Amino acid sequence: MPYDLIYTDGTTQTDLVNEGLLLEIDLDAVPTAVEIGESFPAINDGYSPGIGLYYVGIVYNTERFEELGLDPPTSWDALWQPELAGRVAIPDISTIMGMPVTMAASKVATNGASFTDLEAGVMKLAELDLYSVYAASGDMQNETSPPRTFGSRPAPMDVPGSWPRRVCPSTSSCRSSRAPARAAGRR
Repeated sequence: MPYDLIYTDGTTQTDLVNEGLLLEIDLDAVPTAVEIGESFPAINDGYSPGIGLYYVGIVYNTERFEELGLDPPTSWDALWQPELAGRVAIPDISTIMGMPVTMAASKVATNGASFTDLEAGVMKLAELDLYSVYAASGDMQNETSPPRTFGSRPAPMDVPGSWPRRVCPSTSSCRSSRAPARAAGRR
């Protein structure tokens, strides 16, 4: 039985279009289609615009920021403050949040001009002196949580194949997530 409406991401929409399973959008039936199309262009010509919605934010320790004399972060630019060297953790690029963070870094790298210049975003992230690269948000929870009943906190994450090792221009410009560097007194 055919459906009147489905909700898909861009990749699934392209697959459905290629299989001939979607009808083209009837622009007369959607009065705001032209207006919407200006801001959200269609992934596949003649079909509805693709959608993607991510809520991405910066989590920070208010006490540490006060100790460092830093104002609360109000933009992604804050991650590159010299005072935060060795104190920033980001998701691995292969995780679901890796791409949105790379897009945010793209905005920083291009002075707000583009969030789609992914190469610029990756290179901007490579400039960070990272505390760690995590594969799942639970890794960061475990990394920063107090010891649990059944043992102490785990060692720093082991994230094989993390993107910083593949894209950093030199080994001195970023750290491997296998052994996050922590200077005395840093946490």
